[in-house]
Amino acid sequence: MTAKLYLSVVFFFIIYPTCLAQDSTRAQQLIQLEDVYGKNTFEARGTRNFRFSTDGTHYYQLGGQGDLLRFRLADGKLRDTILTKRRLSQQEGGRGLSLNGHVWNEKEDLLLLHSQRNKIYRFSFTSIPWLYDIKNDSLFQLTDRPVRNVSFSPIGRQLAYCRDNNLFLYDLDARKEIQITHASHDEGVQNGISDWVYEETFGVVQAYKWSYDGRYVAYYTFDMSQVPTHTFPIYDAKSLAGENYSYRYYRPGEPIAKVSIHIYDLHTGETQLGDKPDEAEYYYPRIYWAKDSRSLFIYKMPRNQKSFEIGQVDMQNVIYKTVLTERDKRYIDRATFDAFYSFADEKRFIYMSEKEGWRRLYLYDLGKNKEILLTPFSYDTDRLLAVDEKGGKLYCSVAEDPRERQVLSIGLSKGGIQRLTDTSGWNTLSFNRTFTHYIKTFSTIDTPPVTALYSVKGKAVITLEDNAELRDTLRYFRLSAPHFLQIPNRHGVDLNAWILYPPDYREGAKYPVLFANYGGPGSQRVTNSWGMVNFWYQYLAQQGIIVVCVDNTGTGYRGADFKKAIYGRLGIREIEDQMDAARWLSDRYRTVDSTRIAYWGWSFGGFMASMAITYGADVFSTAVSVAPVTHWKLYQSGYAERHMGLPKDNPEGYARSTPMAYIDRMKGDLLLIHGTADDNVHFRNSAIFSQQLIKAGKQFEQYYYPDKDHAIAGTQTRFHLYRLMTDYLIKKLKKDNEQQ
Repeated sequence: MTAKLYLSVVFFFIIYPTCLAQDSTRAQQLIQLEDVYGKNTFEARGTRNFRFSTDGTHYYQLGGQGDLLRFRLADGKLRDTILTKRRLSQQEGGRGLSLNGHVWNEKEDLLLLHSQRNKIYRFSFTSIPWLYDIKNDSLFQLTDRPVRNVSFSPIGRQLAYCRDNNLFLYDLDARKEIQITHASHDEGVQNGISDWVYEETFGVVQAYKWSYDGRYVAYYTFDMSQVPTHTFPIYDAKSLAGENYSYRYYRPGEPIAKVSIHIYDLHTGETQLGDKPDEAEYYYPRIYWAKDSRSLFIYKMPRNQKSFEIGQVDMQNVIYKTVLTERDKRYIDRATFDAFYSFADEKRFIYMSEKEGWRRLYLYDLGKNKEILLTPFSYDTDRLLAVDEKGGKLYCSVAEDPRERQVLSIGLSKGGIQRLTDTSGWNTLSFNRTFTHYIKTFSTIDTPPVTALYSVKGKAVITLEDNAELRDTLRYFRLSAPHFLQIPNRHGVDLNAWILYPPDYREGAKYPVLFANYGGPGSQRVTNSWGMVNFWYQYLAQQGIIVVCVDNTGTGYRGADFKKAIYGRLGIREIEDQMDAARWLSDRYRTVDSTRIAYWGWSFGGFMASMAITYGADVFSTAVSVAPVTHWKLYQSGYAERHMGLPKDNPEGYARSTPMAYIDRMKGDLLLIHGTADDNVHFRNSAIFSQQLIKAGKQFEQYYYPDKDHAIAGTQTRFHLYRLMTDYLIKKLKKDNEQQ
C-alpha cells in the first residue's frame, strides 16, 4: 500500500514563511536546551482568567499588571477596573494574595481567592480561602484551617467546602459554619472529597454538586475501609529524617471504594440517600442536576465498565429509577460522560454515546422514552460546547478530519447544521450565557494560538491574544517545518503521523530517527494544533535526528472500533503499529538509518518505550522510558480494568501485556527514569522491571528522581531530566564521526 501525503503538507509549505518566517538580516539562532526548559523562550500565552459576565454584556480579564478589568462585549473596550493588585495587597491579610485563579459568585459581587495552596494529587489542593467583597471593598478570611473544594452556591450567600473528610456549608450573612457530614478521621470514609482513582481516571475532584436553585447539595460518600493503603518513602534532605507518605489506591482485582450518593436539603437540614449499590461493585463517574432542580441524574457503571446506566432521582419522593442503559462488548469510554445537558422543561436531556460506532450526541425524551440522533456523522463528535434552548440549537466540536477540530451549530428540532469554523487547524469556542458572543482560539501545528472575541454571527470584535511576541521570536530561530503523513500498518490501516526533519536535511546523508509518542487509549498526538511538535523535538532535529510521531491503533477520534481494538491486550497492537511505521520509513526513505531508531515516551508512552525495546527489539535500538507502567496489575483499577478487563477474566492478557514478558528479546539500549514519589504510576513499576532485567542479564541505565511525582516537575529538575535524556539519545544515536 502506498502512503497518502495529506494536502495539508503542501499547505504547510505555503504558510510556513509567514508563520515561522526567518529574518534574513540576522544570523539564524540555534535552539539551546535552556530556551526550552528554563528561560521559557517559546512559551505561548493565553487569556488570563477570562470570564463572560452573567448579564451578557461584559467580560472580565486580568490585565498585564495583574489587575482585574471589565470590558464591554460590544466593542471590547475597557469599561472599568474591578480590583487592582495593589489595592488587594493593601487589604488586611491581602499581602501575598493573587488574583490568578479567582472565582466569581453568581451575583458577581464576591471573589473567592486562595492562600497557602498545597497540592494533593494531580488536580486537588488545600488552601485558606478568602472572599473579597467588591461593593464594600473588604477582604474576609473564610476559615483559618485549610479546606478543599470550595464553591459558591448558585444563588444566595452560601459556600460549601470540605475539611477532615467532611462536607461543610458556610452562611455568609450569619458568619456561621454548618457541618453536613460527620465521618471520623480514621474510619476510612470521606464525604464530598474524591478518592485518588476517581480524581485521576474519572476527573471527579469536587465530589459534590449544588442544585441550580441552591436548595440541595448532592455529594459522594467514599467508604475506603477495605481499600489497600499504598506507602512510599519521602527523602527530605532538610530534615534527614525518614518519613513515609500513605494513601488509598486500588489496583486490578483489589477492593475498590464503596461509593454512595446522598442529597442534603438546606431548607430542612435533612440528608437522604440518592443511590447506594448492593454487594456488587460500581462506579459513579458523574452526577448532574436537572435545570429546575427537581431531580438528580446519576451515571452508574459496574466495575468492568462494559455498561452504564443513567438514573434519575425525583426530589419529591427521592426514589432512584433507571432511565437509560447501554452496553459495550469492550468498554465504555468515560469521556462520553462529560457531554450531558438537561433541559429546563425537565422532559429531555442530551447525552453522548459510541453505541453506533462513532461518538455521537442524542436527544432523549423522558416522557416518550425515545431519542433522536443529533450528530449523524461518520466521524466523531468531540465535545458538547453549549446548548441554546431559546435559540433551539446546540454547539459542538467535531473531528471530521481526526487531526483537526471544527465547530458546528445544530438545530434541536429541524436539525439544520451550520459551520462556525472552517479554517484548517484547531478551533475551540466558548460562548457567553446569552449566546450573543463567543471567544475562539485557533492554532495549527506551526502557528501559535490566536484568541479573539466574536459576535455569534461571526464578526470579529477584538483580538484578545495573538502571541505576537512569540511569533516575532520564532523568526530568529532555525526551525524545521513538520509534515503530516499517513503510514500503513500490517492490517492495511493508514495511521496518522507527523515527521520533523533536521533543518540541514540532505538527501545523501543517513539520519537516526526518534519515535516520540504517547499512544494510550483515546489519546492524540498527531493533530494540527500548536504544541504537538514541541521545541525539544526541534532541538533534537537540530542535532541531526529525525523526529516522528504516529497515532497508533487505540488512539482517539477515528471511531470506536479503531480505539477499542486494543481491548484486553494493551500495548501489543500499539507497538506493532509503531514497528510497522519504523519499517515503512526505513524502506521508503533512504536517508533513514534503520540501525538507529529510538523510542521515547512518558507514562503510557513510557510503557510503549519499554515495549519498543523488548517486544520491538528487532526494530528499535534505543529506548528512553519515563515513569512507565510495566505491568497493568500494578496500575490503578479504574484505568487498567477498563482497557484490560478484570484479572480473573483475562489472566493471559495481563501476562502478555507487559514488557517483562519479552525481556529475552531485548538487545538494545534502555534508559529507565522514574520519580520515587510518583503517586500515579508507582516507582515499583520501574523497580520490578529493573529486577527482571538484571535477572535476565540485560544491561541498561536507570535514573530516579527523589521525592518527585509523575510530572517530575520543577525548573531545575525538568532541565536536568531533559539534559539527561538529550545526552543519552545523542550518545546512542549519533555516530562518532558525525558532527553535532
